[in-house]
Amino acid sequence: MMKALLYTGPHTFEYTDVPDPVCEPEDVLIRVRAVGICGSDVHGATGRTGRRLPPLIMGHEAAGVIERVGANVTGLRAGQRVCFDSTVYCNRCEACRTRRFNRCDKRQVLGVSTPQFKRHGAMAERVAVPSWIVFAIPDEMSFVKAALLEPVSIGVHAANRGNIPEGGTVLVIGAGTIGLCVLAAARLKGAGRIIVADIDEFRLETARRLGADVTVNAGTLVSCTGKMPVLRKDETPSPHETPLSHETPVLRETASTLAEAVLDLTEGRGVHTAF
Repeated sequence: MMKALLYTGPHTFEYTDVPDPVCEPEDVLIRVRAVGICGSDVHGATGRTGRRLPPLIMGHEAAGVIERVGANVTGLRAGQRVCFDSTVYCNRCEACRTRRFNRCDKRQVLGVSTPQFKRHGAMAERVAVPSWIVFAIPDEMSFVKAALLEPVSIGVHAANRGNIPEGGTVLVIGAGTIGLCVLAAARLKGAGRIIVADIDEFRLETARRLGADVTVNAGTLVSCTGKMPVLRKDETPSPHETPLSHETPVLRETASTLAEAVLDLTEGRGVHTAF
């Protein structure tokens, strides 16, 4: 038996004893050292999403130490520090063979329960997962940081698919965990100007601390803070330019939508990529 945080009903969790997970021949048994609380867990705990049917052990953003490897596992060993993907796939079907793991015939998600499947997650002392979703982490990386690699990977994947031109203008709608990861990844991909919109001032302040050039409160469309580099209408982005900027961009009084606000901030040019 092991200890786990068990979701038993809307807004209700119990810290209780549950059976140890079974480590199949192709699995890895991991002692969890850090686990994140996803926004989907928070919403799921209300009982309204249909994707956290109790009883369930939630948690799909985690890291830990391998306790045991299955008989058919190679390349991983007990004592290794690891993180793992949140998507469990069979690694055998046609979708998996063509690396479209999200289309796997037997796809499951850790810490998620639907009418079709239940897969206990990592809010427990131990979790067993297929070896092919496990990745070693550097010794110098903390388990807390490693647990965040799952949401960070989403931001990186979005930025990689976003076709962001060097020095281009990017809009990120929503400054939650994923939006902030997109913000950071877009900057690393070469974005020159990043606008972040949200309706929560705490999130917008966090976005500014993480490098957003301008933040817009989309709930009021009157709060706009930051430095917005200004380009002439005939100018193209360049990583070497030193554009003028003004401290507090001003929105038109007639701007009634986020789209209009973004056009104001970009002098009618719009953005190159939006997330």
